[in-house]
Amino acid sequence: MIPILIAILAAPAEEVSRTELTETVERLAVLDRISGNDGEREANAYLKRKLMEYGVPFDSYEMELYLSHPMSASVTVLTPEPAKLEAINHAFSRSTPAGGVEGELVYIGRNMTADPFDAPLVDYEAIDVKGKIVLDDGFPAPYRAFATERAGALAQIYINPDDRLHNMTVTTIWGAPTPETASLLPRNPIVAMKRPDGDALRDRLARGEKVRVRVDGVVDTRWRKTELVVARVEGSAEKEKFVLIGGHIDSWHEGVTDNATGNAAMLEAARLLHRSRDRLLRSVRIAWWPGHSPGRYAGSAWYADHFFSDLRRNAVAHINIDSIGTRSATRYSATHMAELESFNLGLIRAKTGQEPKGSRPGKIGDESFVGLGIPSVRFSKSIPEGSPDRGVADGSGGSWWWHSREDSRDKVDLDLLTEETDLLVAQTYGLASPALIPYDFRATAKEMKEKLESIAPYDTGNLVSLVERFGANAETLASLAEKSVADPRAFNDGLILISRALNSVYYSRSGPYDQDTNELIPRFPGLEIASELSTLDRKSDEARFLEVRLKREENRIEEALLEAIEVAGALSGSRTR
Repeated sequence: MIPILIAILAAPAEEVSRTELTETVERLAVLDRISGNDGEREANAYLKRKLMEYGVPFDSYEMELYLSHPMSASVTVLTPEPAKLEAINHAFSRSTPAGGVEGELVYIGRNMTADPFDAPLVDYEAIDVKGKIVLDDGFPAPYRAFATERAGALAQIYINPDDRLHNMTVTTIWGAPTPETASLLPRNPIVAMKRPDGDALRDRLARGEKVRVRVDGVVDTRWRKTELVVARVEGSAEKEKFVLIGGHIDSWHEGVTDNATGNAAMLEAARLLHRSRDRLLRSVRIAWWPGHSPGRYAGSAWYADHFFSDLRRNAVAHINIDSIGTRSATRYSATHMAELESFNLGLIRAKTGQEPKGSRPGKIGDESFVGLGIPSVRFSKSIPEGSPDRGVADGSGGSWWWHSREDSRDKVDLDLLTEETDLLVAQTYGLASPALIPYDFRATAKEMKEKLESIAPYDTGNLVSLVERFGANAETLASLAEKSVADPRAFNDGLILISRALNSVYYSRSGPYDQDTNELIPRFPGLEIASELSTLDRKSDEARFLEVRLKREENRIEEALLEAIEVAGALSGSRTR
């Protein structure tokens, strides 16, 4: 076990209060907290009252976010046999005009795998959707909905993977639109229906019947006033540095496991961390984000924009807390950037006795700080396959009630929530209390080299050489971290600079000054297009235009690696640039 974990586990434990967790869960469980409404305001008022009761300082920020509230939807079969079917609208869908949108129904299918979000694009030349209403399978993947719209569809109907109606958001835009991204806002009405109703329509089409339908829907999309509450627990020696804990306060309906349980854990963590703040060298901020669901992570994106310099210079890590304390969940998993892999896996293993499955973060779920280069860590516990509570997606521990009206108080396991709150507090101590921030860049260098060597047919040899040089420095830094460092503050400043430089190119297309769209972004995303070269005539304009783009991305990565090498060399006592 690494020394930092021994120190954390040996330290006197602050006892998590099941009573406090229960009070918060039960208070939030009766509030419809879609962002910008009275329920969210009541939830924030409760948080502020409790923080004052605990003596925890906090800030409250008022802002306007671009939010989309689904109001109503229906699908009416006009021919051959009239029927009105229950449906649900989605955030950022376009409202229909008065009288709805009528058209011939066409099924495009998606060759759906076990993942209801897995949506390969359709051959729109083989399936003509122009001027028609499209019937599709699964949850609406925004990029597929966008492509269907651009192919000329009048409206889109999605068949949910089960017999429930699940709320979704159908734009890839992260946070508020900009002039460059506003064109990505949907122009189609996009609704969903329960699987039995959708299957019946699909079967009619399969039998060759001509089905004509009308889609009606209202979505209220506009700027709304919201509030962001951020608790502050002040550290000592490096108080300007901080660990950021974040989780969304808003939910679809009452959203008890998504995310009232996470909110309760964060509030209890604020109480315990403040009570033992003398153990913290670095500070902690705890933020309850608005705009998560109806704004595509608008609250955390607002914070990234308005506290940019502070975050870029001082944030040690971002801990994302979402959908914990779910009944029937048994198996831990861990998400983290490479430099915190050893820390996060080791902590979960030591605290729970489980061997968690690890993964890298995608551009999903309030990961608004990836482009800034701030490393993120997260843990979650999921419901196993075969359980009656297992659903069709990963949210709320993989439950069947995720994003539905049935995410209610009875879905909470308070024993598990207590355990996970204790894990959150330990995770925070592990990042805020040791003399040295527990980054280990050896995993970063190894993974970067493997990724670069897999990219073809573009030549990444120059970048591989630089990664190998950085890998040698990473070994030296790890060795130094195990010894007594003369100036921990200066060493930590250097570690943060390395993290910022590398993460901004390894996990982000846009880098620190913009937000990538909501998708599962690959590593070194700017080089991902290199595979297209293999399909092109290398002497063609198209291929040569692509090579210009790749060269510019190579330059961006090269500069980040050189900066990391220079800083690491300085920390180890020798300049190597």
